[in-house]
Amino acid sequence: MQPDAVFSGRFGTEGERGEADAAGAPGAGARASAELRSSSAEAAPEARLQLSAAQSAVQSAVQSPVQSPAQSPAQSSAHSSASAETGRSVTLSLFRFEGVAARVWAFAQMGLAGRALARTPGIGFHKQLGSGTGEGFTPWPNTGVYGLLATWPDAEIARAAARPGPDEGAVYRRYRTWSAERYTLLLRPISSRGLWDRRAPFDPASAAPAGPSDTPGAASSGPVAALTRATIKTRKLISFWAHEPAISRRIGANRDVAFKIGLGEAPWLRQVTFSVWPDADRMAAFARKSGPHAEAIRAVRARGYFAEELYARFEIVETWGAWGGVDPVAALLAPGADRVAP
Repeated sequence: MQPDAVFSGRFGTEGERGEADAAGAPGAGARASAELRSSSAEAAPEARLQLSAAQSAVQSAVQSPVQSPAQSPAQSSAHSSASAETGRSVTLSLFRFEGVAARVWAFAQMGLAGRALARTPGIGFHKQLGSGTGEGFTPWPNTGVYGLLATWPDAEIARAAARPGPDEGAVYRRYRTWSAERYTLLLRPISSRGLWDRRAPFDPASAAPAGPSDTPGAASSGPVAALTRATIKTRKLISFWAHEPAISRRIGANRDVAFKIGLGEAPWLRQVTFSVWPDADRMAAFARKSGPHAEAIRAVRARGYFAEELYARFEIVETWGAWGGVDPVAALLAPGADRVAP
């Protein structure tokens, strides 16, 4: 199976890095705090209470940035060597935030938590992600859902950092504390094509073999996850978004998709889709037989929408937490798979 055939044709010519990262500068927290103080003077009593809580959240984030736990020399050495590698294990952690204060805090972390996340022991390539309101690529942000994507040298280090416990990473712990719901998938790369910030972050070569990754039916005995990301060329924005919504609706209506979410680094410009399928065969069937999807593939190749893109496929090793009150992937995992309660 050709791995570059999933989702709405996001496979143009690999090119130069796209728009600069849109994560806010640390000063954004201070500006947000000032705006909240101004708004609270005119708000109704209940609204003032909510704004006051949000203001406190921003001030807390600005005055007390996330600190990494103390590291032993061995941890520091392991971190230095691991960070330079592509990831043999990958985690995608999703967090849902409720209420004004929690949402403002989460938004502020997009500009404040980056350095602390980079100091997490063992972490390699990593991204803080916002989310969208659609099933796939979407231009409309969802202010209540954020994600952390990271690569790790092995599954043991990934579990220690991203799962609740004594060695949990500082950023992960704070996100978990502020969030109302959280869900993490531990993944092993099967195949990867393309670049993300001019890097190839996933390392399928060192992962345990799961069959010929480009052959239809490979690794079809278990669920697979597909991740697609792209930087959309600025001059192509209007044309791209005129076609994309129909494709996203098509993905959401497909009954074979066990889980899907639209993520991104910057609204409109830097988009990510993530989905889980029962097996590689059904994922391939959607990619190759879906009319709108096939048309989108041809359109992207012909019109050159993307400055940079990446497609990756993963085996799902385990999951922990819940999303929408349930584990959406649990039914697909083999009996006896490791489970961690929410």
